[in-house]
Amino acid sequence: MTDRSAISGTHRGSVDALGHILGPDAHDGELRHRARSAFMDPDDRARKLRVAYDKVLSGSVDPSVSGRIQSSWERSLAAGVDPDGQRPPRLHEILEIRRLRNEHPLSPYVPALAGLLADDSVAGNHIMVIASAAGEVLWRVGSRDVIRLAESLEFVEGARWSEDAVGTNAIGNAVVEGRANQVFSAEHLVRSHHNWVCSAAPVYDSETRTLLGVLDISGPYRSANADALALVRCGAALVHEKLRNARQEADERARELVRQQHQALDGIALLSPGGRSLLGSLPGLTSGAVGQARRTGRLTLPDGSELSAEPRGEYLLVELPKVAKARHRHTLDLRFLGAGEPTAVVDGREVALSQRRAEILTLLATNPKGLTADELAGEIYGDDGVRTTVRAEMHRIRSVLDGCVRSNPYTLDPDLVVTADFLQVTRQIRTGNLTAALESYSGPLLPRSTVLSIELLRDELTESLRHTVLSAPGVAHLRRWIETDTGAMDPQAIRLLLSRLPAADKDRAYLAARLRRIDREFGGGAGAGRGRPAAVTMPATRSARAPVPRR
Repeated sequence: MTDRSAISGTHRGSVDALGHILGPDAHDGELRHRARSAFMDPDDRARKLRVAYDKVLSGSVDPSVSGRIQSSWERSLAAGVDPDGQRPPRLHEILEIRRLRNEHPLSPYVPALAGLLADDSVAGNHIMVIASAAGEVLWRVGSRDVIRLAESLEFVEGARWSEDAVGTNAIGNAVVEGRANQVFSAEHLVRSHHNWVCSAAPVYDSETRTLLGVLDISGPYRSANADALALVRCGAALVHEKLRNARQEADERARELVRQQHQALDGIALLSPGGRSLLGSLPGLTSGAVGQARRTGRLTLPDGSELSAEPRGEYLLVELPKVAKARHRHTLDLRFLGAGEPTAVVDGREVALSQRRAEILTLLATNPKGLTADELAGEIYGDDGVRTTVRAEMHRIRSVLDGCVRSNPYTLDPDLVVTADFLQVTRQIRTGNLTAALESYSGPLLPRSTVLSIELLRDELTESLRHTVLSAPGVAHLRRWIETDTGAMDPQAIRLLLSRLPAADKDRAYLAARLRRIDREFGGGAGAGRGRPAAVTMPATRSARAPVPRR
């Protein structure tokens, strides 16, 4: 068998090299420190966590429990998870699991991941698990002894290990938070999981940025691999690169097929499933817009105009208007909504961005007259900001975006066709196209940003969409809003939907149960808040954490 320690040493540099894929959590100091320190004396760490667990669940405060873990406990308790006896639901039996595996986009990469992360030898001390985007376990590979232990917890194929189904665990947290994480011993909410440690990383589609699944390493904490968190990150990064390479090959095949079928290419455009222009020139579009065009035969552009479109496999062939044939303006599309990592698409070429560069581009996109270095420094870094730091970041941005930004003051090139998912949602709200706005809204704007200007833009966009939904007649928009992560715990929206649904509607019981849970966990006044009840939100800067109510 492959030596696990050798793998961890070999790939540690790969994790750093692939940090641009994994995003800001690739070098998360808190996670790295916790993942290492927990294994220096695992029994001592577990004892301290169990003491903290009992204190917090009895209504006290203990700094040993991180804000991230406590927030997860609160979400789990609000979902009705029982810390003393929760068992995950079984969604599918083994025959159905085999079908789901064959159809799953991560299936081709399971053998490579198993070779890197699993250890089925007699000395093996963990298992590799691959779960769906909903947290359902699809594959388990590794130590037979650990697999038998996992079965006692219903940690088996077909079981759903989402946060709301079985409480705080690394798979469920990866689905909710969209980032790699580790849950050690009594950081699990359910007591029967306290002898385990699990490390997980989400795997996203490189094209559409949708969550494909979660890669996990789990086992008893006493014998666990201290490098497990780094290994799942590395595995997720390698799959992402393979998906990106496969997409590039598919792009080229689609281009070549169109070239063979059309003598003249200046009157058409070819769009990828994620909205990138592979032939022709169109402003950046979302995967939702492409999907809708595949169904209707009409592509709606960000300015509201429509073009004739024809599906070509998973791609879309678009007939350009005459005015567009002679235009050769460069395009920049910013994709900053939701839990995925921020990216920019420059003339169809996707560029991964750091959180800071995404924040700067957001400010430039919302300030068309531009900002000076001093103004940007103040917006990003506050009173302590210095212009030299901003200039260094701007130099890097201009180098990766092919000169799309001008200086003195800093502004996006006026000849550039600029689109952004957050600007598109705002425009759709203002023009009254609420259905399209809800389709385009994949989540909050740069949800991990703590820059005040970004927070204000994020709140303005979310509140604008929410207010428009609550003011709209009927139930269709309310249903769609409540399906989003932002609206899932919005008691005012749920009450309004219940008041409009007929008595026999199949969703009434489910919605009423959710509302009762919100009222029970957060008090009857939760309806006055926006989005999730205020009791759920725990700012990272809080010095003393509120206790988790005991169920």
